[in-house]
Amino acid sequence: MRRLVLGVVAFSGAAVSAAGFLACSTQNGGAAGAVDASMADAGMQADVMMEATGVRADVQEEPQPCNEQTCGGACCGGQCIPRNCGLCDAGSTFCPFEIGIFNIGGYCVGGCNACDAGGVAAPVTCFNCGSSGVPAGTCSTDPTSCPVTVDGGACPCASGDAGECGSTQVCAGSDAGFVCLTCGQDAGGGGTDKLTCANRQTCHQATSSCGP
Repeated sequence: MRRLVLGVVAFSGAAVSAAGFLACSTQNGGAAGAVDASMADAGMQADVMMEATGVRADVQEEPQPCNEQTCGGACCGGQCIPRNCGLCDAGSTFCPFEIGIFNIGGYCVGGCNACDAGGVAAPVTCFNCGSSGVPAGTCSTDPTSCPVTVDGGACPCASGDAGECGSTQVCAGSDAGFVCLTCGQDAGGGGTDKLTCANRQTCHQATSSCGP
């Protein structure tokens, strides 16, 4: 019985000594007790927040899906980016969520044949150079909606070669100035029929398509 009591006393003394060493160690500036207390306070605050909100403070909410309600730019896969899809791996052409609404959001597609603009097919690609001079493709239902002048956003093709234009465009104009037009456009009375497209096929204006 005496040995048992002495053992307990010895064990208690060792525990007290160890606690004293931790509390007064120069390695932690004698602040171990304060650190432990602050950690305990932080844990208590997290528990209180969880009880009040039902959500743990250290658990992140699931990201919202990218769609018409959550994205004012363009959905590049599951991420919302600015409306220009030029750097999107999912596709470099912008397809609007709905046709005919100015500055509406949309999503990035590889080609306008895959564009479903609010249940409406938009297979025509319009290219707009804007102030940056870099062509940006946007899906449309009708080639007549594409820009026809450089001032209006159309891209120039100074050499007269459609190779400077988008894949479904031709280079039209005269020595006074050449501009990239989408196959199917009828600008300035000249039209785009039978002109060479950028893909080196022939524009068929009636179907707004470049083919043999």
